[in-house]
Amino acid sequence: MTGSTSGAETRNTQLEVEFEPEETGSPPGNIAEVALNLPLDEALDYKIPDEHQETITPGVRVKVPLGSRTVMGFCVGRKNSSPHKKLRSILEVLDDSPLVDEDLISLARWIADYYCCSLGEALAATVPAPVRRATKSQRLKTEPALELAREVEEVHRAIEDLSPRFSKQAEVLRFVLRSEGPAPIREVRKRARVTRSPITTLIRKGLVRQLDIEVEQLPFAPEGVSDDEEKATPPELTPEQSQALEQIQHHVRTKAFKTVLVLGVTGSGKTELYLRAIENTLAAGRKAIVLLPEIALTPQTVRRFFQRFSRIAVLHSHLSDADRLAHWNRIRKGEADVVIGARSAVFAPVDPLGILIVDEEHEPSYKQQSIPRYHARDLAIVRAKRASAVVLLGSATPSLESFENARTGKFDLTHLSKRVGGRTLPEVQVIDMGKEHAESHRFSLFSRRLTQAMRTTLDRGEQVLLFLNRRGFASIVRCKRCGRVESCPNCDITLTFHQSIRRLLCHYCGTEARLPTECADCGMPGLRYTALGTEHIEEELRELFPDHPTARMDSDSMQGIGSYEKTLTAFGRGEIKILLGTQMIAKGHDFPNVTLVGILLADIGLNIPDFRASERTFQLVAQCAGRSGRGDVRGIVILQAYSVEHPALVSGSRQDFHEFADKELKDRKALRYPPFGRLARIIVRSTKEAAAKERMGLVLHELKGLCERDGIQILGPAPLFRLRGEHRFHILLKAQKADVLVSALHWVRRQVKTDKTTHVLVDMDPSGSG
Repeated sequence: MTGSTSGAETRNTQLEVEFEPEETGSPPGNIAEVALNLPLDEALDYKIPDEHQETITPGVRVKVPLGSRTVMGFCVGRKNSSPHKKLRSILEVLDDSPLVDEDLISLARWIADYYCCSLGEALAATVPAPVRRATKSQRLKTEPALELAREVEEVHRAIEDLSPRFSKQAEVLRFVLRSEGPAPIREVRKRARVTRSPITTLIRKGLVRQLDIEVEQLPFAPEGVSDDEEKATPPELTPEQSQALEQIQHHVRTKAFKTVLVLGVTGSGKTELYLRAIENTLAAGRKAIVLLPEIALTPQTVRRFFQRFSRIAVLHSHLSDADRLAHWNRIRKGEADVVIGARSAVFAPVDPLGILIVDEEHEPSYKQQSIPRYHARDLAIVRAKRASAVVLLGSATPSLESFENARTGKFDLTHLSKRVGGRTLPEVQVIDMGKEHAESHRFSLFSRRLTQAMRTTLDRGEQVLLFLNRRGFASIVRCKRCGRVESCPNCDITLTFHQSIRRLLCHYCGTEARLPTECADCGMPGLRYTALGTEHIEEELRELFPDHPTARMDSDSMQGIGSYEKTLTAFGRGEIKILLGTQMIAKGHDFPNVTLVGILLADIGLNIPDFRASERTFQLVAQCAGRSGRGDVRGIVILQAYSVEHPALVSGSRQDFHEFADKELKDRKALRYPPFGRLARIIVRSTKEAAAKERMGLVLHELKGLCERDGIQILGPAPLFRLRGEHRFHILLKAQKADVLVSALHWVRRQVKTDKTTHVLVDMDPSGSG
């Protein structure tokens, strides 16, 4: 790939290659290297027309011909010669100035090399889709405004003539007169308390004129926060927080790269530590990026940042395209000091970058599942190293990779072992559901202990949080006689019944089917519902506790605009007493009146064929438990499971990360799984099973000699369940060092091509093995 380089501190800091500095000072050539968002091995050369010699610089978007079509790409360099004799010309320049700077282009080269994609595919990931699609004019968000159309003296006389008979028109004129520059119409209507009518009349009279102005301050702030309100007073730090902050401040002051793992129990004040670290960074003249998992980007979390800082931008998928574009423009123009966002915010054009915070750094959602398959936490470290910035990785249940890096001294480690305010961790009670069913002679996802605890909690006026990581009404719809299961015709997956719409849905491809009244095989009427989900639990809750408002939070119930924020706001106000949900409710929330958390089927993830299954289960249990007792009353957690002796549940019930990590790391070391080895994954998929098998055989043939030479172990091939009509096979590659795996994946990309029917996908550092 043109210009590919490699080297930075990654998750296990095992791949360390120095970068060669690029030559500077030479005059730009008349040939542009253009990276396209296509799986190409290198950037393509195009001739620069004379009229664009001054405007085409690295980082601008251009339109170029490719075959019979026109495509958009990024200029990534200029040169004087090309090995190709006949070059086609650039058709159009789309930007007046670069969308991405040299630093981000360099980072994209690293991504392309390490995550085995093209430079164009990597660059496309650095810029939000609304920005890539926007024209020059669209990149500037505008709104209608009013300005005076007459001299000031004439306006004063007009105000006297209009008052008091046409008071609304007079009030509009007064507001525009007081404004420094054009006054946004939305502000005029809000402040003057008028409708559109008096504004239209004044425009017709020629006293004011309407124009479009660029939006400087975005009307984005969580409910209850205004731009002009007094900023919140920081709370007093605990001794542990003060010690951790001093450790972080040292690195901020010296402007030296360092990664710090903040291992803090739930409720220990990690967010306050982030806020103080950001304050120190801003005081030093540098800026901050804060990454949060998408599900933790709650209004409650974002509000805390708005209450402390003024110049904030937010980047995540819940914003409209127009707002994402406007926020990104503010960042690019240097008008935002703090950027908050999900994983793609790691690319925000912040300069100078002083601190990069990755909250809940263990979250699997930081791993991108489409090309380029980067991990935002690892990229945060790479980017911070290049900017001589500080990285904070925060979690109550850090990934074992990060924890091992801290144990071995590659990262700094700071502990927050106590909750703020002297609060204690909740009491955890474990219920063996096998014994519960035998003793109660009934099947229910609510144990007798949980049901009684909920009644007691609700009677005291407190709130309950219930967690079940399975949505829908029932995941399995089965015939009572022959056992036939309703399955997706496109995937090897059962269809889930959704009671609210009386339909069967596939949660992978979206296929819908009506609910049959009888078995299609044996004709037996009536079907049995098993593997019950959140929708069924919600129905049962309303029967058990009809006097207590209940709400459900999962991807099915939270599809309306603002529904997520409305539900959390209502719960925070106490209008909802029982909140049931999937992973959406497991983290990022701080509700002091929640004193009981129930975890239903806590062992549901242990049977997944993935070496991280135990780690994920422990993290989920500990994070859910951490939602309880964050106020003045000590919380209770009731953990229900069948495999209650499993180490992940035993340590999770004790909320003992170190106990879990010590055992799990020993097992990982014995098997040479991360963090004691590195993994890569290759998936072949095709609508024809024979074609997928044949292409996987070709992959194995190409890898055989390479793996024997470089000490790479091949696990598989193994079939995966059919998905969206495609048959899939995969292999895992395991090695001690990352660089040999990266080389192997690049070799496969070059030697085994993807075609229209059969696709070969490569993934460095996959998030799982199943």
